[in-house]
Amino acid sequence: MTPFPTHRWVLYNCLGGLLGILLGAVALPLTMLLGFGGGIGLGVALLQVRLLGAHAGGEKLFNSVGWVLVSTIAGVLPGWLLAFALIMGGSNGGAPVTDPMGYIGGVSGAVALFAGVGAAVCGGLAGIAHGFMLRRGQGGVAGAFGWGALTGVGWGLSWAAQGGGLGLLVTGGRAGGVLGPILIALGALLVLAGWAPYALVTAPLLAARGQAPEAPAGPGYASPSP
Repeated sequence: MTPFPTHRWVLYNCLGGLLGILLGAVALPLTMLLGFGGGIGLGVALLQVRLLGAHAGGEKLFNSVGWVLVSTIAGVLPGWLLAFALIMGGSNGGAPVTDPMGYIGGVSGAVALFAGVGAAVCGGLAGIAHGFMLRRGQGGVAGAFGWGALTGVGWGLSWAAQGGGLGLLVTGGRAGGVLGPILIALGALLVLAGWAPYALVTAPLLAARGQAPEAPAGPGYASPSP
């Protein structure tokens, strides 16, 4: 088994976050906000399983269907909270914005908080399920709950980063002058690299375990093509 490619894990998660936002944006108007978070969870999971499966090689099997399904479902609530806070905060209740910096900070902070807290809870539960999928005959239940704790932290940080970034993208232009473009650029950076925290939090455990997901063969389990 080759060493776990941490740099690719970070890259794949960040690209998955961008793919997820695109999928979520498409689903958002069709699903009363519920599909936004599901799209993010789906986009991230699709690229995660691609790398995890490829790294496993022909030695182990990996439940890619279960991983993606769990992530998609877990993303629904934090995505709804993110979209709700962004839409409600961005509208400012229909009132004119008299304090641009307070408005920008309030909206971005609220979106980051709502998304981050919801994601920490849902991500922790999803991580427990993912932990069982990553079993290798060691760690057992304790290992699954450990992975759940890491996932909860990583999801909370990543959803907060992307949520805050989207808040800055929506409201940053209100700052005016040179500060407006700076805040918008910061928002774009947070959106682009939003899933790096999750990747960096989980990568050490994957590397330490020589990450090779193991599960019994059967329907829904897939190994990479030779």
